Amino acid sequence: MFLLAHGVIFTGSPAAASQISNQHKANQNIKVSAPARVEPLRVINGEMQGRTIAGQFIRNGRTSNFSLTLTKAEIVGAKLELLGSVRTSPNLQSAQNVRVKIAGSMAMAANPWPHASDSDEAPQEISGCGVLFLSLELPAQSRTAIGAARPLQIGVMLAPLDNHLGEEINKRICTIVRMLDDKSDSQRLSTVVAELNRLLDTRQS
Repeated sequence: MFLLAHGVIFTGSPAAASQISNQHKANQNIKVSAPARVEPLRVINGEMQGRTIAGQFIRNGRTSNFSLTLTKAEIVGAKLELLGSVRTSPNLQSAQNVRVKIAGSMAMAANPWPHASDSDEAPQEISGCGVLFLSLELPAQSRTAIGAARPLQIGVMLAPLDNHLGEEINKRICTIVRMLDDKSDSQRLSTVVAELNRLLDTRQS
């Protein structure tokens, strides 16, 4: 009986070993798919009504809101920069201060940029931009919350109705950008920046 049992044990061992080996190979062949990399949010679009740019974007299948209120303009290193406060859902009640750079612009289709030789034209006669592209560094908390890239770009169009303030702000921003590109007279440039800051001053309305 001992020899018979012993023989059974040794007879069964190669089969069991073979089964374990095959199972191990099968496990090695199973490829664990890595989670798909989620691309950061790089560009969002908004509409400017007065001093505030607001819009929506979709993140992870959900619609979120944002708003950016401009409060001040500065010339920094021969470039126009804007100061403002940004809100992003789900924390629209919590504003965070940001510095905004002008990344680019597109002229209005019916009113393209005047030629550089027309730089003596009065600022109020210069057309605004059809689209402004703003670049901003969101605070870390907001950037993480919405999965935004660094920096985040905002494409800005003017609200078409009852938006005189927004139109005037847009016009001054685009005028200043053009004057900087043309290296216009610094005194005249300062005058237009002061006009823009009066428009951005919330105490004016």
